[in-house]
Amino acid sequence: PDLRELNSTVIALEQQLSAASARLERGEFITELIDGFKSQLETVRSSAATLFSQKLDDLEIRAREIGAAELIEDINTAHEDLEHGSFPDLASLEGSLRAQREARLNAQQRELSELENAVREYTPLPEALPLLENLSTARMQHERGELVNLSNAWDKLEGLRVLEDKLRFEWRTRTDAVLAEAGSYRSLGGETTRQLGQLVSVLSAEPAGRILVDTRLRLTRTLEEAERLLVTARQEYEAASAVAAALQDSGQIDDLLGVLRPVPKKVAPVALPASETPVESIPAPISPLAEPL
Repeated sequence: PDLRELNSTVIALEQQLSAASARLERGEFITELIDGFKSQLETVRSSAATLFSQKLDDLEIRAREIGAAELIEDINTAHEDLEHGSFPDLASLEGSLRAQREARLNAQQRELSELENAVREYTPLPEALPLLENLSTARMQHERGELVNLSNAWDKLEGLRVLEDKLRFEWRTRTDAVLAEAGSYRSLGGETTRQLGQLVSVLSAEPAGRILVDTRLRLTRTLEEAERLLVTARQEYEAASAVAAALQDSGQIDDLLGVLRPVPKKVAPVALPASETPVESIPAPISPLAEPL
């Protein structure tokens, strides 16, 4: 039976009791009516007990949904009282459930906001997309007055934290390796070394502590470019070292310098024509005769 049927039965029974009371006041003998009333009252009590039990079961389910432990204890006590013939105050229990559900909704509002703020840092990660979608759905359900289970969202958030810690550690390890090796090629000079030095300055400017996800992603692009230039610088350094070692080991440096050093030209003597007399063969001029005394 539902509550309306039970209420109609009680009203009819009250009317019958009122009529019987009037007859009793007039001195009429109503034993048969009293027996009938007892039977109807027992039926009403049984129906009411069944209905109250169903209501208590429904209240317990709803109380478990919001984790209202104390209210669940009160409902269990009400079940025991009902078995002993005492009807519980359903209105009081339902009022308590509404109040606790409202409090739970308010708490979930704060919890949702906390989750949304926490996951915002990991938004650049592709792995954050499922959690963002879950939170969007949870937000719509909450706005409809529904309670949602956010435990899975917290688990996914923790997974993102673990993932980002791993990626940040890998980035830091690679960055340290680049910074350590890049210093070996400063003496090379050239465009590669210049560009590598600029990227190293950017990477070394970051503090050693924790960095945000978007910062790490931006610096990862810088790191990848630095690693590419580092390969080129390494090749240039190895090639220069190989040339220097080869020249030094084979003694070709002096030969190379000898080729580059200018050699003085030898001037060949000029042959005179046969008709010309060498200067050496021309006699010295004769001094004039002394004048007579």
